[in-house]
Amino acid sequence: NMYACAVTYYKQLDSLLSHTLQYLYSSLNSDGQRRLQAEQGAWEEKKEIYFKKIDARVEKMHKRTMEGLDDDMISTDNKAAFLKDRLTTLLSI
Repeated sequence: NMYACAVTYYKQLDSLLSHTLQYLYSSLNSDGQRRLQAEQGAWEEKKEIYFKKIDARVEKMHKRTMEGLDDDMISTDNKAAFLKDRLTTLLSI
C-alpha cells in the first residue's frame, strides 16, 4: 500500500503549496504579487515538463517491469519532491 501513501503525501504537499501561495499573494503588495505570479507561471511550466518526462519514463518501465504500482509510487514520490522544493523556496521568501 506504499503507492496510496505516496499519493496521500503528494496531495498534502500540493494542498500546502496552494495554501502557501494564497497566503503569500494576500500578504504582498501589487508589485510583489506580479513578480510572484510571473515566477509561479515559470515554475508551473517547468513542473509540466518534468511531470511529462517522469510519466513517459514510467510508461517505458511498465513494459520492462512486473505489473504493480512500484513505478507509479516512485514517480509520485519524485513529483512530491518537486513540489516540496518549490514549497521550500516559497517559504524562504
